[in-house]
Amino acid sequence: MVGRSLKLYVFDKQMEQNLRSEIHRAEKSLRDDMATLRSEITQAHTDVLKRQHNLSTELLRLD
Repeated sequence: MVGRSLKLYVFDKQMEQNLRSEIHRAEKSLRDDMATLRSEITQAHTDVLKRQHNLSTELLRLD
């Protein structure tokens, strides 16, 4: 009975470690995705500001 309990304990610990590793990989992937999104949002915002400036400049020239 002790042998079976020890096997279950070891199996449980291995599963726990596997889950921790999977969570760690998922968290890293999520952080990487969030960093990419932040960069894309910043670039899109910069593009919008440039377009607004160009339109304002164009409107001033038309006046």
